[in-house]
Amino acid sequence: MRQKKGYLSPGMTNVAVYERLQGGSALTPNNFRYRYQMQLPPGIGLKNVVFHYTKNDDFTDTTAPTITIGNIPAGGSLDFTTPDTPPQE
Repeated sequence: MRQKKGYLSPGMTNVAVYERLQGGSALTPNNFRYRYQMQLPPGIGLKNVVFHYTKNDDFTDTTAPTITIGNIPAGGSLDFTTPDTPPQE
Protein backbone atom coordinates (compact mmCIF):
# COMPACT_ATOMS: atom_id res chain seq x y z
CA MET A 1 0.00 0.00 0.00
CA ARG A 2 1.34 3.41 -0.96
CA GLN A 3 1.46 6.05 1.76
CA LYS A 4 0.49 9.63 1.02
CA LYS A 5 1.21 12.82 2.92
CA GLY A 6 -1.88 14.72 4.01
CA TYR A 7 -2.92 17.75 6.02
CA LEU A 8 -5.85 18.58 8.25
CA SER A 9 -6.36 22.31 8.33
CA PRO A 10 -9.23 23.67 10.41
CA GLY A 11 -9.96 27.16 9.17
CA MET A 12 -10.82 30.17 11.26
CA THR A 13 -10.27 33.86 10.93
CA ASN A 14 -10.40 35.31 14.42
CA VAL A 15 -11.19 34.02 17.90
CA ALA A 16 -10.88 36.00 21.11
CA VAL A 17 -11.60 34.96 24.69
CA TYR A 18 -11.83 37.48 27.52
CA GLU A 19 -12.90 37.33 31.13
CA ARG A 20 -14.08 39.92 33.61
CA LEU A 21 -13.48 39.05 37.23
CA GLN A 22 -16.34 39.56 39.67
CA GLY A 23 -16.32 43.13 40.90
CA GLY A 24 -13.81 44.18 38.25
CA SER A 25 -14.36 46.47 35.31
CA ALA A 26 -11.51 45.49 33.00
CA LEU A 27 -11.56 42.67 30.46
CA THR A 28 -8.54 40.38 30.58
CA PRO A 29 -7.43 38.21 27.64
CA ASN A 30 -7.81 34.55 28.50
CA ASN A 31 -5.90 31.55 27.15
CA PHE A 32 -7.94 28.94 25.34
CA ARG A 33 -7.29 25.55 23.82
CA TYR A 34 -8.56 23.56 20.86
CA ARG A 35 -9.41 19.88 21.01
CA TYR A 36 -9.15 17.71 17.91
CA GLN A 37 -10.84 14.31 17.85
CA MET A 38 -10.96 11.85 14.96
CA GLN A 39 -12.01 8.19 14.83
CA LEU A 40 -10.18 6.41 12.02
CA PRO A 41 -11.88 3.64 10.04
CA PRO A 42 -10.43 0.12 10.04
CA GLY A 43 -7.46 -0.12 7.68
CA ILE A 44 -6.65 3.61 7.86
CA GLY A 45 -3.88 4.86 10.16
CA LEU A 46 -1.88 8.04 10.56
CA LYS A 47 1.91 8.15 10.85
CA ASN A 48 4.17 10.94 12.05
CA VAL A 49 1.30 13.25 13.05
CA VAL A 50 2.54 16.77 13.82
CA PHE A 51 0.54 19.81 14.94
CA HIS A 52 1.84 22.99 13.25
CA TYR A 53 1.34 26.46 14.72
CA THR A 54 1.31 28.29 11.42
CA LYS A 55 -0.43 31.59 10.87
CA ASN A 56 -1.34 30.95 7.24
CA ASP A 57 -1.55 27.12 6.90
CA ASP A 58 1.92 27.05 5.35
CA PHE A 59 3.01 23.54 6.32
CA THR A 60 6.34 24.06 4.56
CA ASP A 61 7.23 26.80 7.09
CA THR A 62 10.10 25.12 8.92
CA THR A 63 10.36 28.00 11.42
CA ALA A 64 6.82 27.47 12.79
CA PRO A 65 6.64 25.75 16.19
CA THR A 66 5.30 22.19 16.15
CA ILE A 67 4.16 19.47 18.55
CA THR A 68 4.73 15.84 17.61
CA ILE A 69 1.66 13.72 18.28
CA GLY A 70 3.05 10.46 16.88
CA ASN A 71 1.35 7.55 15.15
CA ILE A 72 -2.35 6.68 15.26
CA PRO A 73 -3.00 2.99 14.47
CA ALA A 74 -5.55 1.87 11.90
CA GLY A 75 -9.01 2.02 13.44
CA GLY A 76 -7.65 4.08 16.34
CA SER A 77 -8.60 7.53 17.50
CA LEU A 78 -6.78 10.83 17.57
CA ASP A 79 -7.53 12.93 20.64
CA PHE A 80 -5.30 15.99 20.93
CA THR A 81 -5.76 19.20 22.91
CA THR A 82 -3.50 22.16 22.28
CA PRO A 83 -1.51 23.38 25.28
CA ASP A 84 -2.38 26.63 27.08
CA THR A 85 0.75 28.24 25.68
CA PRO A 86 1.98 27.43 22.16
CA PRO A 87 5.63 26.42 21.86
CA GLN A 88 7.91 29.34 21.06
CA GLU A 89 9.11 29.89 17.51
